[in-house]
Amino acid sequence: MVKSTGQRFSLNMISAISNKGHLQFMLIEKFNGDVFIDFLQRMIRYSKQKIFYVTDGHPAHKTKN
Repeated sequence: MVKSTGQRFSLNMISAISNKGHLQFMLIEKFNGDVFIDFLQRMIRYSKQKIFYVTDGHPAHKTKN
């Protein structure tokens, strides 16, 4: 039996998928511009090829950081 506090929480995920089906993701509590930039920097750091990003109109994607 697993004890539960009964409290709910939220969790967000940011992810990217390559044209070959490779998935990278991060689980986060709150999605904002700083988290988005951190995710992009990690993608760039570990990628050996060019990266093309397609995003929607989420405010975090328009950060001025």
